[in-house]
Amino acid sequence: WGIPVPGHPGHTFYVWFDALLGYLTALLEPGDPAELAIAIERGWPAQLHVIGKDILRFHAVYWPAMLLSAGLPLPKRVFGHGFLTREGQKMGKSLGNVLDPELLLERCGKDAVRWYLLRDIPFGDDGDFQQQRFTDLVNNDLANTIGNLLNRTSSMARRWFGDAVPPAGPAQDPSHPLAQAALSASEQTCKALEALDFRSAAEAVLQLAIRANGFLNDQAPWKAMKQEGQEALVGADLYAVLEATRWVAVLLAPLLPDLSARMLGQLGQDAFISDHDQPGPSAWQAAQQWGLLQPGLLLPEPQPVLQRLELDGPL
Repeated sequence: WGIPVPGHPGHTFYVWFDALLGYLTALLEPGDPAELAIAIERGWPAQLHVIGKDILRFHAVYWPAMLLSAGLPLPKRVFGHGFLTREGQKMGKSLGNVLDPELLLERCGKDAVRWYLLRDIPFGDDGDFQQQRFTDLVNNDLANTIGNLLNRTSSMARRWFGDAVPPAGPAQDPSHPLAQAALSASEQTCKALEALDFRSAAEAVLQLAIRANGFLNDQAPWKAMKQEGQEALVGADLYAVLEATRWVAVLLAPLLPDLSARMLGQLGQDAFISDHDQPGPSAWQAAQQWGLLQPGLLLPEPQPVLQRLELDGPL
């Protein structure tokens, strides 16, 4: 694993010494002088270093030792991810079962692939890609639960309230049941993301969408609207579900940024631009307040934010 240092018994050069230094030199632009100070200014230490579990020893022992000996700061966190099998088998050319990531993205889209990997495989553990479960999760979670929630609620609001967000009434109160559900989902999502527990973060967002769907079914605005004098109540219920859906879109942003942007667009909202390096709360954090959806805001004509997966044959 190393080469003895001439004239210094007990000391050894790690054979990939220069490869690990690439984490620093990669911060330099092609025309920059080869100066350590410039590399440090460009973004070292890393907030998070994600590596494969098979090279954890090199990145959690040798690399920190090199940095310490040079008096340089260590990465704030190092996380080792697991491996991926397919239908219970290790992938390999000889087996002919290698999953082509480019083909997978081309046929299924980024949102579907990201959701399956984040939702179904605990980050840090090994995972198994199963095509039927992949299809079922994407269709049930994203197309049916989240996509249909947005489309049917937006359609009812447009039909009965002049193509706009209905008057909020009591639904804008933070004590509303869906407001409490949104706040709980936010807390769970943020805690899970900080721990790199993407599976729990995805589950928290999904449960908020399920809760909003359940509230809509219980209130049944399509029935209430047929009764005289129920317009204000229907408007408040639809506002609450639309606002909860906005929260779903907001909380999805770190996981599925493209789907989040399309959902926010359907609600007349802007997508998020990364501002984590700016002082103060981020736009993502600021958006996690109940009641930000403005009554009277025109809603675009609903469009499917995600197509159902219909896969013919193996990927």
